[in-house]
Amino acid sequence: MTTFSLKFCCFSFLMMVFAGFTSCSALAEVVSEGLAVENSRPAPGTAMFHDICKQLNLSSEQQMALDQNRINHMYAYRDMMSRIFGKRQELHNALQDPRLDIMAVTMIHKELVDLIIQQEDQHLSAILDVRKILSPEQFAQFQQVPMDQK
Repeated sequence: MTTFSLKFCCFSFLMMVFAGFTSCSALAEVVSEGLAVENSRPAPGTAMFHDICKQLNLSSEQQMALDQNRINHMYAYRDMMSRIFGKRQELHNALQDPRLDIMAVTMIHKELVDLIIQQEDQHLSAILDVRKILSPEQFAQFQQVPMDQK
């Protein structure tokens, strides 16, 4: 494992907490789905997602809307994670500079915090979008599914 891979794994674990994931498998599913899409293979977890859809007794329109919502938010999440990772790297580099510029570090840190806030907004948006698609009963049942299976 390269140093970059190790740092990315550690960073991913920390971001899991910020993103609201309660288990590593939930984060791994998002990351592996992204890799699977890039490699033109079926995304891991897709079968599990469709099993949940069957349990919720969704109409075909609801299932298509959830699939589209899942894809849209997955790409938005991956983009945001990439931006946060880049900003963290920028902050790390600024802190390592022998001529420490406090103003620059403070500005980069503020940008990083703003990105994390945007990520939380995206997370809430994803939940609200699911809530719009599902009936109140289906959403209540969906909330009972463990987070690592969603």
